[in-house]
Amino acid sequence: MGNLTKQPVRVHVFIDGYNVYVPLAKHYNATGENYKWVDYRKVATKLLATNHQFNGYQTKDLQVSFFTALPTWNDKKKERHERFVEACKLQDIEVYEGRFNRNRDEKETDISIAIELYRQASKNLYDVAILLTGDTDFVPCIKAFREDFPEKAIFVVTPPMAQKCTALEKALGKPLISTTVGLYSSCQLSPKLAIKNPYLYP
Repeated sequence: MGNLTKQPVRVHVFIDGYNVYVPLAKHYNATGENYKWVDYRKVATKLLATNHQFNGYQTKDLQVSFFTALPTWNDKKKERHERFVEACKLQDIEVYEGRFNRNRDEKETDISIAIELYRQASKNLYDVAILLTGDTDFVPCIKAFREDFPEKAIFVVTPPMAQKCTALEKALGKPLISTTVGLYSSCQLSPKLAIKNPYLYP
């Protein structure tokens, strides 16, 4: 990682949207507390400000990318998700859309994250990558990243209620950073966001 801790760095946060949505949806179903209207830029900012693993970094530029797919089998859910995507874009978040197959399995998201993580590193567009996911499919990508970009730092932040994943930790070479529902409850978008007209609601 060179001397990244001694100089301002460019940070890029890559968010596996569905991987975070699932535990927040489970929490909503269990408690009635809806924290799915997440301001991911605020989540990234709070993580950098409060987590001890990032204390050595002074951020000079923060980019946030959100990877997701529209639930096309349900018109109401699709409409809500489209509004959420528009809200993310208003927070200066780059959105990448995959798809669901006929079995409602999300497709293309993981590979899109891996490609952007790698492509933007090869163009030297960031110094520190933060991957928000608990998906072990990223193990080969992380291994390759560490081998090919030793001058850059990479961290994995897991969603709420994620199980311990030794495979990800081993690939990363350091502990994962866990998050709780409390982080997302404190990082909610405004209940009213004007997107043209009318107002947008979660």
